[in-house]
Amino acid sequence: MNRYFPALSLSLFAAAANAGMLIDNDSLTYFGDIDRSDGLDGKRGLVFDGDDLTSAHRESTTGYAGVALSAPTQIESIQFVSQSNGFDASGSSTTITLQAYCKTTTGLPANANDGTSIGSLTFTDAEAVTTKLIPSNNSSLQCRYVWGKVTTGVWSALTELRVFGTASFEVTQTATPTVLRRSCNEPAKIPYSATELPCFRQAFKLNEARAVLVDLHAGFKHTGRASSGTVAYSGVVGLGVLAVRRFEQAQPPLPDAEWQSDQNLVATGNIYDLPPHYLPLPITGCWQLAAGFHEISVKASAATSSFPLNDFAQLGIVEVLAEGEAPHFDGRNLLRIQVLPVGSTCSGG
Repeated sequence: MNRYFPALSLSLFAAAANAGMLIDNDSLTYFGDIDRSDGLDGKRGLVFDGDDLTSAHRESTTGYAGVALSAPTQIESIQFVSQSNGFDASGSSTTITLQAYCKTTTGLPANANDGTSIGSLTFTDAEAVTTKLIPSNNSSLQCRYVWGKVTTGVWSALTELRVFGTASFEVTQTATPTVLRRSCNEPAKIPYSATELPCFRQAFKLNEARAVLVDLHAGFKHTGRASSGTVAYSGVVGLGVLAVRRFEQAQPPLPDAEWQSDQNLVATGNIYDLPPHYLPLPITGCWQLAAGFHEISVKASAATSSFPLNDFAQLGIVEVLAEGEAPHFDGRNLLRIQVLPVGSTCSGG
């Protein structure tokens, strides 16, 4: 019987897999109003053609594009890809809001808001090709229609829109480790209560019991601001990060299962004073998991009892570091999950 220690996890290497499964849209119906390219109408399909060199836009500050799914489907995430000068077709550097939507009832959406919002992201476009992933915040919904909405300063544009379902990656390797990776490299605010960071979420299926190693490499920054973004804050902030997991024997109920954790996969620390202050919090551990459907993710919280007392949520005081934001933080915010060979265990001896 093979035995692995968590400390050995950095030396193991195998194939990688995406979290969700990319939905093939070749035979699906497209809808929306991001439908202009080269001055022509009817080009909406360009944002679903799999080609990063083609794009479409709407001559309005808000536009949307989506697909009608062949059957009700649980959605894991939606990926937005900008054109060469960003999501604003005018080429302006402006504030961009991306939103992911799902509609569970029959009938094409009447407009960009005719459904349930399942995630959003706001940022300043840098007039460059940018890819943004929005994980679903309600992955248990059975979606019949899925779309992305783009709000810009002038004209809204997309090069590609990709939809990922929650179907779990099936681990089939038995004699060597299988490595699954998730990166989380968009700024995300850490609230007062422990909240999942869904950009780290990874689903997979085990056909037999396995030992699973978890390595988290994550960095955080003290913004020095309250949630309003205007009140200076220079006190101590306690930060906590933990790896979490959930399990079901079948795929459909997995998104509604409760997250479980243990004290062996937790990291804590303090970030204090005005920015820039950074804190890496690594986690390494191992779980013995049964056959079935699993998801592993990360939760984080930040708290202080000092000024501002009315900012109980603490939103804005601590954020996940964007990739490359701190020169001395080497590497990505990466969650690496290693499914060990059949017969391996977490314990040594």
